[in-house]
Amino acid sequence: MRHNTKVVHLSILRCLFHAIAFACWAASIGSVVAIAQDYPPVRISDSSGWGRNIQRTMRLLATSAEEKRNTVRILFYGQSITEQNWSKLVEEDLRKRFPHANLIVENRALGGFSSQLLVKTAETDLYPFQPDLLIFHVYGAHDKYEDIIRRTREYTTAEILIQNDHVTKPDDFTEETDAAQLLPDGKHWDAFMNHNHLPAMAQKYHAELCDQRRLWKAYLLENKLEPKRLLRDAVHLNEHGEWLMAECVKWTAEARFLDEFRSPVESDLATEAVVTIAQVLSNSKHLLEVVCELPSTIHSIRVYGSVNPR
Repeated sequence: MRHNTKVVHLSILRCLFHAIAFACWAASIGSVVAIAQDYPPVRISDSSGWGRNIQRTMRLLATSAEEKRNTVRILFYGQSITEQNWSKLVEEDLRKRFPHANLIVENRALGGFSSQLLVKTAETDLYPFQPDLLIFHVYGAHDKYEDIIRRTREYTTAEILIQNDHVTKPDDFTEETDAAQLLPDGKHWDAFMNHNHLPAMAQKYHAELCDQRRLWKAYLLENKLEPKRLLRDAVHLNEHGEWLMAECVKWTAEARFLDEFRSPVESDLATEAVVTIAQVLSNSKHLLEVVCELPSTIHSIRVYGSVNPR
């Protein structure tokens, strides 16, 4: 019997194609396993104060159930650093931890767009999305950076998680950290942004500051690593760096909501105000007595707790 040579060749090509496809799939699975197993863990002694300013979002996630799937809209916004794979790792973690939440997650980062440009594109990319949570990082002019945060407050009801800069060079370990000594004169620009402007802006706009710069320094020192070991060029992350940045955000995005009392008559949250009544209570029963002329104006009383160590 004679075989068609073309058919035989096509069969061989198909076999080779499937073999290559399987090898690529296996390699991708192996890389995920490596991310989970090969990197030294992030050690954080105390994260009790973290995530305080994004707890409305985390409460919606934590209270989602099969019969009540809360919709939570999350937007990653920034430039090429935010475009990288770490945002997908954060999204996967949230979907795993809160399987009953109706998560709508988008990454609209624009590579190469500093704050001077992003302040313009935010008009169509950021504010109309109306996120519940904005996860944001960008390089560029400090005043345009603040314009974006201010307008997010003006045009949306989003909670904001601001990431400061990761470590990229050995000099970052010895930079000035006293905010009073840092001015926007360009002499110590990175230090000014990370230790003066961003913390002050987070406080001013009640945003959550993910201090990943401090976490990177501690992680690199503990594991005796140079910054370049987590980078693929002068600033962009390699797989190890993507994993570490995702861990920093995941540690901040923890649900500390424990329980809630809701008024049976008050339903208007348009003028919601948050007042901290007590902190650092022991793990036992406590009596809270609220005395006011119009108790019906209190919509809810919420209890938050610390996060169990990972």
